[in-house]
Amino acid sequence: LMEDPPRFPICYFPFGSDQVTDSEAAKLSYVAALLKRHPTLKIRVEGRVQPDAPEYIKGRLSSARAAAAAYAIYTQLILLNEDPSPKDSLPEGITYAGMGSSPLENQNF
Repeated sequence: LMEDPPRFPICYFPFGSDQVTDSEAAKLSYVAALLKRHPTLKIRVEGRVQPDAPEYIKGRLSSARAAAAAYAIYTQLILLNEDPSPKDSLPEGITYAGMGSSPLENQNF
């Protein structure tokens, strides 16, 4: 991974929504496949909103989007691993955070 770092996909949401669409979930399956190949890998999923979103929405919506994407990745990972008894919470290697409208610092992460 160090010699050829992965480029993680950006997941886009419908306006004002925290629902991962089928097409965006398909993008996230790449991340699940990567986690399956490298089970000790840790990822942090960050959610964002557009800069002109109202202040009272930014924190909640960006956190909800991050959580939705993280759980979509976990769902894909369960399917890849054919896990008959998945847990209700995310595995230790997947975390998420709402970032409000802050810009991406690194397109790879």
